[in-house]
Amino acid sequence: MAKSKPRAFITYALFLGLGGLLFYLAFRHTEWATLINDFRSVRWPYLIFSALMGYYAYVARGFRWNMLLNSMNYNIRSKWSAVHGIALGYFSNLVIPRSGEVFRCTAMYRAEDIPVNKLLGTVILERLVDLMMLGLLFILGFVTNWSNMVSMFSQGADSQYEFPWVIVFTALLFLLMAVIIIRRYQHNPLLLRIRNFLKGIKEGLRSFKQLSKRQRWRFVFYTFQIWIMYFLMVYIVFFALDSTSHLTLSDGVFLMVAGSLGMVIPTPGGIGSYHFLMMTGLAFLGVDKSDGMSFGTIVHTTQLIMTLLAGVLGFLYLASVEKKRVNG
Repeated sequence: MAKSKPRAFITYALFLGLGGLLFYLAFRHTEWATLINDFRSVRWPYLIFSALMGYYAYVARGFRWNMLLNSMNYNIRSKWSAVHGIALGYFSNLVIPRSGEVFRCTAMYRAEDIPVNKLLGTVILERLVDLMMLGLLFILGFVTNWSNMVSMFSQGADSQYEFPWVIVFTALLFLLMAVIIIRRYQHNPLLLRIRNFLKGIKEGLRSFKQLSKRQRWRFVFYTFQIWIMYFLMVYIVFFALDSTSHLTLSDGVFLMVAGSLGMVIPTPGGIGSYHFLMMTGLAFLGVDKSDGMSFGTIVHTTQLIMTLLAGVLGFLYLASVEKKRVNG
């Protein structure tokens, strides 16, 4: 455990450094007078609606997660536990990038006594669904805003890029070694524990198959609700600033693609990466970089405040559920 702490610190420092670098690149040419003026003149009701839509995405995710957990015959004490668990997970991402998945599973285990490995299986399933939706978003972006999408992805492309066959070969070699070790020491107690853990993950992954046809349609409905909220929580902020109020729905799709790339980069809470790519995306749409930086900062700050409040609320709620469970 002592060795893991320095490693975790170094990993976090690297992510934080990456975020700081992108934050610097985004803000280095910022006209601070413009940024301050935009914050003063922003139309606040649109930001409130944006925050509410961001939180509703948590709610839809929580209700969708409940469906998967119920399909595995777990008696959940409160359907809101999943919602607050997700909020707590996003809160933890602000501190340690990509920790939210494990954190929310641990919180749900403590509150609802559901095995962590089965919870992780459902989270992996959710991430696969998110990846599919991200692919559909990219396709929609190309259909509605072809020229800007091509420009964004072709910028800085390197024609000398070669496929990393060494990485592929090394991965296959490690996989082969893992198979040999498992077959040779299949009765080893440690490997038996790992196998049981993986079985739980597999059960979580198969939870979608256990849903009825009607439940599957509800699952799809919640999924589209989540991504529509992601779109609207950015699009509605267009109208909060004069510099972006002229942008269209297709522009919103394009900007959502740019923003999603920013959140994929593992920086704490998307700080730096989100600002940089939102500013870059708006520049393709003809918005001045200073105004683009104002927009990205306003959207990110709005969702950051919402995440902080939702995370604190989630912690208090799950703590009360856990206390009731322990006390019977």
